[in-house]
Amino acid sequence: MAKNDFRDFGICERKVQDFLRGVKRFRLFAPNDNESPMVVALVDGRNFHGGFTDRIKGIVSLFHFCLVKNVDFRVLYNFPFELSDYLEPNEYNWLIDDKSVPSNFFRTSFVNLVGDASIDRLKKLNVRKSVVAYANRDVTHLLNEFYGTSYTWGQLYHRLFKPSAKLQQQVDYHSNILGDDYVAVHFRFVGMFGDFNESPFVDISEQQKEHILRANIDFLDDMAKKFTDRKIFVASDSSFFIDNIKHIGNVYALSGDIQHIDNRMNANKEEAFMRLLLDFYLIAGSSRVYSVATDKMYRSELPMYAAKLYDVDFERIIL
Repeated sequence: MAKNDFRDFGICERKVQDFLRGVKRFRLFAPNDNESPMVVALVDGRNFHGGFTDRIKGIVSLFHFCLVKNVDFRVLYNFPFELSDYLEPNEYNWLIDDKSVPSNFFRTSFVNLVGDASIDRLKKLNVRKSVVAYANRDVTHLLNEFYGTSYTWGQLYHRLFKPSAKLQQQVDYHSNILGDDYVAVHFRFVGMFGDFNESPFVDISEQQKEHILRANIDFLDDMAKKFTDRKIFVASDSSFFIDNIKHIGNVYALSGDIQHIDNRMNANKEEAFMRLLLDFYLIAGSSRVYSVATDKMYRSELPMYAAKLYDVDFERIIL
């Protein structure tokens, strides 16, 4: 069997899986039988989604696909929070309620694109029917190449989203403190220091943890000496790390609860959601973005995609 035949076999297998999941999800007759075709991006907790960046990557990619196909696009994002509480439609109305999601068996297709970094299955979608989809990969560059478009990820994001009033108020408050010209530095430890409700990315010794903590603090100390004329916004998934860098004079970091949004969350979830979106927008508002890691740390894509919002310089530094 040729290499491409194996690839086609894999695609067919996923199509069968999607059909079986669609059988469970759809109804033979539904109240929205006569609706015009649409594509609905789902973030509803009934499938693995990944973190916030993965979710938004998938949504933006599906939106791009709908633009080139001239198909109506909607987003149902209600897990573990209502996205519309923090991000509102900007130039495009993507809102839909659960009861309005297409569910007629004969007029709707289900597709699970989670983990799929190609556009092979997108190209084969029949958009004369409605489609409900899970997706968490950025394929905008592939869509641009195949369809001859030139959208940037930031352009697509801004067509879809703007901060809600309560989020914008917080962004404005912290931006005024940071000033017009600040740099952003992001660190992702994934439970390494035991202060985050997620399994450690790697199993390392206490001695290694101390070494990693010291290496990152030293890096931030050096950066503070380099940027003496401006503030440094620090975003991290570790309150322990943030507590250990507050002594650095021109460093500014948010306080509050930190959690991963693909987990069931505690009573402070609204604070955690606001913290997540604030980090994202404050990183985006900087003049330069750094993502810092060691070989034992997770190389997060959140700062990279925040940098794409306003096309600011991004640099990944491995200590």
